[in-house]
Parts: sequence; structure tokens; C-alpha cells
Amino acid sequence: MLSTGEHDAFRKLMKRLREEQGRSFRSLAEHTNYDPSHLAGVERGRRSPKLDLAEQVDRALGAGGRLIATLRRRPAQLSAVVSPFVGREEELRLLHEAVDGDRTDGSPRVVVVEGPPGVGKTSLALRVAHDVKERHPDGQVYANLHGYSPARAPAHPADVLEEFLSALGLRDIPPGLDERATTFRSVLDGRRVLIVLDNAARVEQVEPLLPGSASCTVLVTSRRELTGLAVRNGVTRLTVRPMTPVESTTLVRGVIGERAAAEPEAVDVLVERCGRLPLALRIAGEWVARRPGHAVHDLAARLADEQHRLDGLDTGDRSTAMRAVIGWSYRELPEQAARLFRLLGLYRGVHFSVDSAAASAGLPHEVTRRLLEELASVHLVEPCAPGRYRLHDLLRAYAAEQAEVAESEASREAAVRRLVEWYVHTARAAGRMLAPHRAVPFTLPRVSEGVEPARFVSDLTALAWCDTESDNFAPMIRLAYRYRQWTPAWQLAVVLWDWLQVRKPLSVWIETHEAALRAARRALDAEADAWVCTNLAQAFHQQRCFDASRARYEYALEVRRRRDDLHGQAWTLAGLVFLSVDERRMAEALDCAEQSLRIFAEVGDQEGTAEVLLARVDAWRAGAPDRVGEAEEQVREALGLFEALEIHDGQGRAWLKLAALFEERGELVQALQAAGRALDAYRRGGDRRGEADALLRQADLLDAAGQSGRPEREQAWELYDLLSDPRADEIIQRVQSVRPE
Repeated sequence: MLSTGEHDAFRKLMKRLREEQGRSFRSLAEHTNYDPSHLAGVERGRRSPKLDLAEQVDRALGAGGRLIATLRRRPAQLSAVVSPFVGREEELRLLHEAVDGDRTDGSPRVVVVEGPPGVGKTSLALRVAHDVKERHPDGQVYANLHGYSPARAPAHPADVLEEFLSALGLRDIPPGLDERATTFRSVLDGRRVLIVLDNAARVEQVEPLLPGSASCTVLVTSRRELTGLAVRNGVTRLTVRPMTPVESTTLVRGVIGERAAAEPEAVDVLVERCGRLPLALRIAGEWVARRPGHAVHDLAARLADEQHRLDGLDTGDRSTAMRAVIGWSYRELPEQAARLFRLLGLYRGVHFSVDSAAASAGLPHEVTRRLLEELASVHLVEPCAPGRYRLHDLLRAYAAEQAEVAESEASREAAVRRLVEWYVHTARAAGRMLAPHRAVPFTLPRVSEGVEPARFVSDLTALAWCDTESDNFAPMIRLAYRYRQWTPAWQLAVVLWDWLQVRKPLSVWIETHEAALRAARRALDAEADAWVCTNLAQAFHQQRCFDASRARYEYALEVRRRRDDLHGQAWTLAGLVFLSVDERRMAEALDCAEQSLRIFAEVGDQEGTAEVLLARVDAWRAGAPDRVGEAEEQVREALGLFEALEIHDGQGRAWLKLAALFEERGELVQALQAAGRALDAYRRGGDRRGEADALLRQADLLDAAGQSGRPEREQAWELYDLLSDPRADEIIQRVQSVRPE
């Protein structure tokens, strides 16, 4: 019987190995149970090789299983792709590029898909595996390495190799790990096989399972950054993150079905409360789909409370419930890393730094940095900037649960106290750098042991820290309030004053101070109540909410008068001067100015004096024309005080007032020079809103002088738009013709 080509691969390999070793058929027969003529007939295509012959010849020629593998049907072990599979276009593109790329160094293509629990790593890897399986005609093998599993220990690579070798046709499998790994590489040599290693725990689990042939492809999924694998084997890594809002909505609607279309807003809320993690989205969608009597809104409402959110995502199945899935990663952590993770669950900011995490845990910076790197390596925290991390909402909910279980109430309170102290003292250090002349109206207590507040080398670094942390200030005040730490809660808002004056982020200003006001009143601290109210009144004034501003100024003034707090009264009166000018209540403005100037002179507050001098000039110009002649002298007096105190925003405002006075007298050249000096002052102080004011003033003056103010007006509009300034709508009308697209 002549060969039909069915076993040509076996015959060619047998012939090549025999001739390379100089073996005759007689010599080969001495090491098998087959005579020379039978062996010759098989090699020459007159007989078909049987599995028993293949195994004996494989051993005799030291083929390491390669001859046996040529006789087996290809394995097809891939699991089905989860349905519906939604989105991930960019991740799929990157994975296909990695899998399809040519390797010129002779090594296999190895791609590691990593990410946090429930993010959809396995689904993504299986989708790609099914897409490319036809390019691997010699088969696909799959193993769940159980790196993070509720029911069993991580799979040993020797056991996985036994399963793979058996699937590839070997019956006589060597006993040791090294021998099995060598045999596996031999069997795959020259063959195109796809290998999927799911849920890997560590590099040592994966390395023995890698082929040596460039014709093979390996897809690995893991919650851990397999850095050592990348260093030694040149793998491609892809970190999978939560889905986009559009992908998440599409997934939930696909699981729920037509009912989702009737509640689009509830679906959007559900998506965000699931943190856009595919596993959580599927659990939520299935919950609604199985309960036709419940609306999407019902589950969204159940998930509103972060403290019990994981209860709403509990399937009762330890392999799919979000709490259990996250727990597999948590339980693998060393105790020190696990403790830090738990304490991070108490944190309610948007992101956090190494230093703030160190304060919370009471650990040195370097120790904390290493622990955070360890948490990031298993994707329990995510790096978001150099030295900064964030915690996914569902991971934070799990961490907070573990803190309740594993940390005593005293331990949790101490962690929060250290964290809040760090914020208060660091914010105060920033304030001292921004305004060295200004004192706070209270004395800060010493920090607890283990707390190292940040230090700043310049006003720019202080501004940068405040800008970076701005979204965390209000959550930190609320956290302090929750743990009954009312005094540091309101103190944090007050020590932010200098940064608020420079940047004027009104939403942060109001949110922090409203939270601080609740804390001051809970602490029964009338002085703090008055300070916070005065600061809040100025924010409402900046927001052009005059009634809200006046109500808080008048309340603060009443409290301070009852307490005989002269200095506090002066500052509240100063605020009322500015407010009354904008309300066109000039008589009241002038009366408040006289009272506050008298007190500031008595207590020796030069900054307060300068502020009120500027405000009084506005009141004179609008309500006391007989005093306008003194205006320039008053402004220059205020400017001199601001320059001596190095208060940049005050200098900017003084120069703008001089520009207005010069313009009224028709001195446009001097007005433009003064506006330029104002712009320089605001820029030195990093005051973007003041910079916009100065640019707009320059634009108006240039127009009045017959020149084009268009570039300055465009820059001003961009800054106002960036800052969401409430005056932007008025200004847009003036710059509409040159508004950038």
C-alpha cells in the first residue's frame, strides 16, 4: 500500500532523525518490537504507522514526543466566548497586532493580558484566541492556572504539562517538571499551536509552559503584572481597564433586553455604580433580566450605598460574585500590604499619593511606596500619575468592608486622624509658601507619630500640590466629619484660603466650606463658624450670588460682635464693602469701609487695610464724586502695601484700578502700561482668573486706542471657559466673533 500523504510528517521526521544519527533499520529494530522490514515499510510509505510503533520509535530516536505528536488529531480546548461580547475594539486591535506580528528572533509570540478582578481579561483573551485559531492548524490548548480561585490552589506547571502532553498525543509522559517542559518544547517544535494560560498567579507558573518555537502563540491572563516574564521572555503586555461608558451601556442593555430602553437614565446610573467592570455589569444586567417585576431603577437604588454595594452584586456563586472575585486577590496579599489596602478603603478622595497613604498607615514613605507597587502589581490599585494611585469604586467598597472586619474602631479612627492631620498640615505649609505674611486664626496641634507633612520649596510647588489635590479636599473634610473629627475638618477648609484666593475654584471653595460649616457647628465652635461663614460669603460673592453672600456676612458679623472679635469683625466688614459696591449700595459700602479701616489700623493688619482702600475707591467713584480726586493716591497706597507684603493678586487688582483711573482721564498709554503690570502680577502669583481679567482689560484698552485686542480677548475667553467663570456668558457675547472653534 503506497502512501497517501496522510502520515508524511511522521515519515519525514523519522527519516531525518534516523539519518542524522546514522542509524540503520536493523539498529533501530534492536530498540523496538518491530523488524527492520516493517520499519522500512513505514518510512517509505508502504505501511501506516500505528501509535505503538510511533511511541517506540520516538523513544529509540530520542524525538521527545515529536513523532507521536504527528499522528494525533489537533486538540481544540478553547472555551466558548462570553455572549454578548461588547466593545473592546482598541484592545482587540492591539492584541491582534501582537499575535499577528512576525518574530525574527525565533521565539514564540507571548502576550500577557492583565488587569483588576472582573475587568474581562479572560473574555477578551478567548475572543482573540477564537479569532486566530485557524492560523494555528495544529491545535489549541487551554489551561486555567487557578491563580486566584475559591476552591483550589494554583495549578502546578508539571500537572498542566501532563494535560497538555496528553492532549498532544503522548502516552509515555516523563515524571519531572523539567523533563516534561523539555518534551513539551520538543513536541511543539515546528508546529503551529495556540496556547491559552488563564488566571496565572506568578511567573514561575507560566515559564515552564512556554514553547520554544516561533510558530506558536501564547496568550496569558493574570491579575498580576508578570514583570519577570516580560524581562526574560520579551512578551507583549496589555493592561485591561474598565469599559467605556458607551461599551458599558451597550453591554447592560444587551443583557437586560428591550426593557432597558424604557429607563435610559437608570441604565446610566447602574453603569457608573458598577464601576464599568464587565463582571459587575453582567451580574447587574442578569439581576434585572431575571426579575420582570423590578425596574432598572430598583437595582440602581440598591447600589447607591457604597457600604452595601457588593451585596447587590452577590450572585451566591463564589466563582462570579464580585465580593468573592475580589477576595481571591486580597487573600493572596502579605499582611502588611493587606493592611494598607484595607486602610485605603477608608479614603474617599479621587486619587491619593504615596505620602497620604503613608500617613494613613503610619508607615515610612519608602515602605509605603513598595507596598503600593505590590498592590499595583496585582491591580488592586492603579497608578494614575507619578507617585499617585487610584482605587476602583468596587475595590474600595471591598477594602472598606475588610477594614470594618479586620481593623478595630480605634485603629480606623487613628488612621483617619493621621490622614486628616497630614492634609491639614500640608495645606497649611502650602499656604505659608503662597502667603508668608498671613497667619491663620488658630494654632494647629502637633501631628501624630508617623505623620510627615509635605514640604514645599517654592510657591509653584505649593500651587501644584493644591491643584493636584483639589478634588480630594471636600471628601477629606466629609471623612473627618464622619469620624467625629470636627475640628480638623473645618480647619482644612480654612487653611486652603491662600490657594482659593489664587485659583478661585468656586465649586471646590463652596463644597469644602459648606462641609466645614457643618463640622464647625457640630463642634460648637462659634469662632470657627464665623470664619467659615465669612470665607463662604466671599465665594458666593465671586459667584455673583449676592443674597447668599450677604446673609452669611451678616451672620458672621453678628457672631463676631457677640464674641468681641474685633479682627474678625474687620474682615467681615471688608467683605461687606466689596459686596455693597457690586450691589450699588454705596453708602453702606463707605460706612463699612470706615469701620473696618479703623479696626485694621488698631490691630496693625496691613493686608486688610490695603484691601479696604481699594474697595473704598470703587465706592467713591460710584457714590462720592467729591472724593474721586483722592482715588489714585489711595490706590497707590494700597499697591505699596501689597508690594511690601508680596501679595501678587492684590498688586494685580491695584494696577487694574489704576488702569481704569488713567482711562477715565484719557491717558490710554498709561492705562495700557498699568494693565500690563496687572497681567504680570497675576501671572507671577498663578492667579488664572485675575490673568483673564487683565487680558480682557488689555483688549478693551487696545480697542479704545484703535488697535486690535482680538488675541488678548481670545486668551481671556479661553481662561474664563476653563475656569467655568459665571461671568463667561457675558464675556462670550463680546468675543463671539473671535471665539475659538
